[in-house]
Amino acid sequence: MDRNRIRLKKQAYKPGTGDPRFLFNAIDSILTHVREGLGATILSRTLLEQENDGELDMIEIDKPICCEIGIVDHKDKYMGSAAQAYMRLLMEHCAAFTGNQERSA
Repeated sequence: MDRNRIRLKKQAYKPGTGDPRFLFNAIDSILTHVREGLGATILSRTLLEQENDGELDMIEIDKPICCEIGIVDHKDKYMGSAAQAYMRLLMEHCAAFTGNQERSA
């Protein structure tokens, strides 16, 4: 491993603090840094399966992490019938995984 990479690794993370030094918005940037050995990330199994080229490995987390998700749309735009149907489909799909009843949008 070259000196620059080692230096970057030391600067990127304060051991034992859980304090990330790099924050990215694009999944390709995140995975590029993970592939280079400059960190780790948490992401969904589905996304890993889509983006994995065989270099990455998933370490199972003992206790599942639950998070709240939502469907995002533009508040000031009319939603056509096709988009409304798609939103209903998404809500049904999410409800099937969580056991929740569909809420009206």
